[in-house]
Amino acid sequence: MSKTILVVEDDKTVQKMLTETLEAEGFTVIGERDGEWALRTFESRDVDFIILDILIPVMNGFQVAEKIRKTSRGRKVPILMISGIYRGVNHRKDAIRKYGVVDYLDKPLKMDQVLDCLKKTFGAEYPSPVAAQAEREAIDQKEPEPYASPDSHEEKKEVEKKAREFRKAVLRGNLRDTPFAELLARLYREKADGALLLRRDKVKKIVYFKNGYPIFVKSNLLNECLGKVMVREKLISEAECEESIKRMKESNRQQGTVLIEMGCISPHNLQYALQLQLETKLYDIFGWEKGDFQYNPKSLVPPTTVSLETSTAAIIYEGIRRKYTSERLQQLLDPHMERYVVPSDDPLFRFQDMDLDEDEEAFVERIRGDLTLGEILDLGLDRERAAKLIYALHCSGMIEFSDEPAMQRDGQQECEPQPPPPPPL
Repeated sequence: MSKTILVVEDDKTVQKMLTETLEAEGFTVIGERDGEWALRTFESRDVDFIILDILIPVMNGFQVAEKIRKTSRGRKVPILMISGIYRGVNHRKDAIRKYGVVDYLDKPLKMDQVLDCLKKTFGAEYPSPVAAQAEREAIDQKEPEPYASPDSHEEKKEVEKKAREFRKAVLRGNLRDTPFAELLARLYREKADGALLLRRDKVKKIVYFKNGYPIFVKSNLLNECLGKVMVREKLISEAECEESIKRMKESNRQQGTVLIEMGCISPHNLQYALQLQLETKLYDIFGWEKGDFQYNPKSLVPPTTVSLETSTAAIIYEGIRRKYTSERLQQLLDPHMERYVVPSDDPLFRFQDMDLDEDEEAFVERIRGDLTLGEILDLGLDRERAAKLIYALHCSGMIEFSDEPAMQRDGQQECEPQPPPPPPL
C-alpha cells in the first residue's frame, strides 16, 4: 500500500524536486503552499508523513505543527521540518521538543537526508515504486463513467466534431513512419501555429501548437477525464468526485469550482491536477507505434485557463522516458551503433532546455563528436536511461548520427594535439 506524504512548501522549485523524488520512490505526494490549506488537506486526507517548511503564507510552519498536534489524528503523525531561514542546532532542538518532529533539516535540502529520514520512519513499510504504480493502474483500468463530468463528455463530442476540419490538412502521415517524438521536433523547427490531429483506431487527440510549442491537448478518451486524474493522485476521494459531478449537474458550474467550494481541493492543487491531465493526454501518444496524423495550421488554440509550459525537447525526453520500451529503443538505435554521435551545429536545436539532472548533464557534456553511439552508451549512465536520452537528443535535433567523427567531418584533425611528454628525470 502506497504511503501518502503531505509536502507543505511555497517554493515551486523545492516542491517540484521533493514531489519528483518521492514519487520515484513510490510515495503518493500531495503538495500545498500555505498553512491554511495544509491543515484542510491534513483533516480530509489519510496522511502518513508531513514535510513542513517553516516560512509559508497564511500561517507559518510552527503554527501548522501546533494545530496538527492538537488533533487526535495528528498527535503521532511524523513531521519533518525544513527551513532556509531558521537554521542551526538550537532550532532543531526546539522543534523536536515542542512539536515532536522526527527531524529538522536546513535548506538547501539534500535529498539523501530526506530519504534517510523516511526510511527510518517507515522501516519495513517503506513503499515500493512497483506497488505504487500498480495502485495507479488499477484506477486507470476502472470504467470512466463514475469519474467523467459533463465537461468530459462535451470535450469528447468536440474532438469528434473538430476532427472533420482536418480533411484539408497541409501535413499528414503515419506514426509508424514518423514517430510522435520526431513529429513534435519537426513542428518546433517550423515554429508551427495550429493543431495536430492524431488517430489510433477510435481514439482521437488534438494537440495545439503556438510558435512550435505544444501548449494544449484535447482527447475523446473519457478515461483521461479530470476526475479520474484527481482520484488517481489521491487529491480527492471517489465519493468526493461523484458528489462534485452531482452538484456540477445541478448548478451548471465547472467541477474544479465545485470541489474548491466543497473544501476538497485547494486552488493550487486544482491547477496541478489540470496540468497533470494535460500531461496524461499528451504523453500517452508517445506509446502509439501506429496511427495517423494530420496538421491544420488554421486551427486556433481554444480559450483555456491552463497550458503546457515545458520546452518541446523536455516534452520529447519525458515522453520517451515514460513510454518507450527497451526493445523499441534497441530497434531504433541499433542501425547507428557504429556511427559517431555529433552535437548539432545549429544553436536553435543544440541548446534547447531538456530539464536534465546532474548525471544527465554530465553525460551530455561528454558528447563531443569523437565517440560512436556504442561507446557513448557505455559511458557510465544506466544503459536504458542513456539510450532514452540519446534518442530524445536525436529527435530534438540536438545531436546527429554521422559516419565520421566531428573534426574529420569538418576537415580538421580528429583529435586535439597532445602536449609533449615530460622530460625524463
